[in-house]
Amino acid sequence: MGIDVSTIKLKGVKDIWPTEIIWSALKKVIAKNEKWIVGGDYNSSETFDKEWQLKTGIKMGFVSAGNKEIRDRMYDLGPNALMPS
Repeated sequence: MGIDVSTIKLKGVKDIWPTEIIWSALKKVIAKNEKWIVGGDYNSSETFDKEWQLKTGIKMGFVSAGNKEIRDRMYDLGPNALMPS
């Protein structure tokens, strides 16, 4: 008995974080003419992403997976959703 999270799960990340839940909720409710700002301290930056660090050769003090995917998902919702860095 469990909840199927396969549709919101990030590639290569075993946990579900609040960012995935927010993205899933927003993509269902954002209307064409609505504006949304998602604020909070989600510790999500593309520079934290291990794929970004490998690609650029820049090492940051913090390394995790899925940060770029989180940002891409939010940007894909369109100009009506903004998740500041």
